[in-house]
Amino acid sequence: MSNSLKEVMKKEFDKNKNYNEILSKVDRLNSMKNFKIKYILAPIFMLLIIIGSFMILNDTNLIKKEELTGKEDSILDIFTVKVYAAESENTYLTTNYNKETEEKILKPRVELLLASYNQLMSSVPGLPLKIETNNVNKSIDEILITTDNGEFLTWNQETGEVQTKGKNVSLNDIDILYWTPNYEKTENNTKVYEKNIWENSNIKTIGKINISAQKNNEVLYEKTVYIGETNYNYYAILY
Repeated sequence: MSNSLKEVMKKEFDKNKNYNEILSKVDRLNSMKNFKIKYILAPIFMLLIIIGSFMILNDTNLIKKEELTGKEDSILDIFTVKVYAAESENTYLTTNYNKETEEKILKPRVELLLASYNQLMSSVPGLPLKIETNNVNKSIDEILITTDNGEFLTWNQETGEVQTKGKNVSLNDIDILYWTPNYEKTENNTKVYEKNIWENSNIKTIGKINISAQKNNEVLYEKTVYIGETNYNYYAILY
């Protein structure tokens, strides 16, 4: 084979080799580009999925709330807690207290002085508690009231009949409930509630009354009335 033919063949071989190397580099660049795009897009897609799920959950909660209330008003209007407040300490309720004493709505974190109460001296069987419901649209099945100290009573003012209802009461046609403390447990309960929520440091929390609105055995809304005491003067605060 002549030298000139060898040179021609060598040049062709070099051309093909360079061409293949170029193709190989292009393929590698394309692969790296696709990998980077996937690497960047993956967390973006995950973020979009999380945001979408949160929006769906939020919309579901809003729809559920509207279904429960049947209107745009807040679910906070389902019930109102009223007490018979005293003007000053050492004031006892009379048997006609509901005509002589002003009803006051318990508002969150607002301390109210109730009447003094003593089982031996009081004319009423306990401290009266009135729950008024706003259930026009049938958004709830019942109001459940529980206490961790004492018990609930009902009282017929005309006949004088007192009925014990225990620590758990389902509010149906009951107009006013009476709460009476268990004095033996009162002393122990003052040690349970370490956080003092009262403006007057002499007041000690002796118990709590939990009120919950329920629908299909599910709690829709609940509030707690804390009862405080000092020298047989009782206070209430809503949380």
